Amino acid sequence: MSRKPTYAVVLIALLAVAFGLSGAISRAQNTGTVREVLVTGKPVAAPGHLLQLQRVTIAPHTKLPTHIHAGMQAAWISSGVLTYTIVQGEALVTRAPVNGTPSPTEAFTDGSTTDLHPGDSVVETEGLVHYAENQTDEPIEIFIASLFDESQPGTQVVHIEATPEA
Repeated sequence: MSRKPTYAVVLIALLAVAFGLSGAISRAQNTGTVREVLVTGKPVAAPGHLLQLQRVTIAPHTKLPTHIHAGMQAAWISSGVLTYTIVQGEALVTRAPVNGTPSPTEAFTDGSTTDLHPGDSVVETEGLVHYAENQTDEPIEIFIASLFDESQPGTQVVHIEATPEA
């Protein structure tokens, strides 16, 4: 059996991934946000899902649109201050350890806003409607682990209509 067809398939797959990632990164740059996939895999224990580690950089004075994710996402703030708002649902926030002691996890729900600082983390469940923004003069760097349904886009913008008050 010849190895040439195998090498060709691998090369084509790698090129497709590279062009796909560069396209995603360049599209994100137009919005002040760069999302870089560092590693991805398909866990046997979660058929139909992708496990990814990403680095996201949010430029100063950038607001991300209200959105949801097609699965669970855990984010850790590496640098900067992220203003994080939950529109609908619940997110679990753990603050950076103090003197090596882990902080208790806090639940934030509908209408909550909090600032996430370096070392803080947030766990988002599928369908959590939220947005975030960088209100500072410095970029924000976030590392994100996600487990998404591979048949859906990882992030979907949501347009929330205001409901009349009773």
